[in-house]
Amino acid sequence: MARKYNISDTSVHYIFLQYLDIRRLPLPEILSVDEVFLDIDYRHRYALILMDFNTLDIVDILPNRWEETTNAYFLSIPLDERKKVKFLICDMYNPYINYSKRYFPNSIAIIDSFHVVSWILTKINSYINDIKKRFQIRDRKLYEEFCKKNNRPIDFKNTPVSKEVYLLNNFRWLLLQNVENIDYQDRPRYNHKLKAYLNTYDYEKMFFQLDDNLMNIRRLKEKYIEFNKTKEKDLNKVAVLLNDLIFLYSHSSLIMFREFSELLKKA
Repeated sequence: MARKYNISDTSVHYIFLQYLDIRRLPLPEILSVDEVFLDIDYRHRYALILMDFNTLDIVDILPNRWEETTNAYFLSIPLDERKKVKFLICDMYNPYINYSKRYFPNSIAIIDSFHVVSWILTKINSYINDIKKRFQIRDRKLYEEFCKKNNRPIDFKNTPVSKEVYLLNNFRWLLLQNVENIDYQDRPRYNHKLKAYLNTYDYEKMFFQLDDNLMNIRRLKEKYIEFNKTKEKDLNKVAVLLNDLIFLYSHSSLIMFREFSELLKKA
């Protein structure tokens, strides 16, 4: 539309918001809130999406997620209707979590599983990066010693990539992916960097030998993935499973999982 009428994208957005009046849907029992990046201007970078969790229907779209906007919007909805919301599904953005207390007094805020999994995967990825840094420091020292011994100029940009760093760069997916989604290939293929014929099992073995905690990290991560896919319908039994998982994580030797247990208590 902007190209057709030779105006800016921003002008199209403003005209759209000014003249289009789409009535919102009634608030559902399970309400999902999330943002979408628009970047219209400084005040309208993120539009706030309200969605019915069960039907996936869009309840409404707010032009931004600023407190003054959400206050005016939600408080204009009758309290009796807002009380019908029992669950508020959101990410870990604190203002969203606080919507349950501020606007929906009968609701419980629940962090959606996608963001919970993303949280622990980010922690695991950081742990892998720390391992890689240790090997890179070792490699730089070995390269420096080699250059001094052979009377060569030291240029750390030319530090050779070791087998360990190569594996951490290219095969971290063996830890980050769900085990059930890994396509294990039996047939070995030649790897020019490692100078050997290797299959998925070989790469997995080499990768997990790089650090004593990697196998335990996978085991604990997969525990949550299994819980997240449970078919159990009895909420009391689900609560027991979750509490067992929180207890397991809270007693882990790994700080990322002790922190994860605190996150699960809030979620």
